[in-house]
Amino acid sequence: MAAALLTGCQSDSKDAKSAPAAEVHSTYTNGQGTLISNGIALETKDVNVRRAFLYFDNSTLVPADNKASLGRQVKLRLVIEDGWNEREGKVALGASEKIETDKGQVVLHEKDLFATTPVIDAEAAKGITLNATVSKTGRENGYFTVFFRVWDKQGDGEIKGSYKLFVE
Repeated sequence: MAAALLTGCQSDSKDAKSAPAAEVHSTYTNGQGTLISNGIALETKDVNVRRAFLYFDNSTLVPADNKASLGRQVKLRLVIEDGWNEREGKVALGASEKIETDKGQVVLHEKDLFATTPVIDAEAAKGITLNATVSKTGRENGYFTVFFRVWDKQGDGEIKGSYKLFVE
């Protein structure tokens, strides 16, 4: 399978209230009280995540089956309650993303999406968005697994996980 993926990231202080409403059929609460949608596997260390979900660039939620049309940007949204190590109202975060085909072929591996942004406002770090776009694929009906990690460069806080993205 030949694939091309684009990725990006951003942080901002929009909280879950400004996010799309959760779909009842695809959302559950984990043992730490985090609302999780779209089958996202999520692990945290010293960070409290309030919500994790996928949405499209027009702010509509990705359906529970995680299907996206070719070329459509999918955004992972992590809404953070607390846990980043703050210094003078700033935090230093790193974020990585690796995307593999259903056959295990790595088609993208970004080691630090925040490398050019050494510090950000602590309030902005409460909302992390990582983007993925499948721009072409060599065969139909495949899926991609997106692995992500966000970490605190000034502390022990870490969020890592994965989700599957199916191309229609």
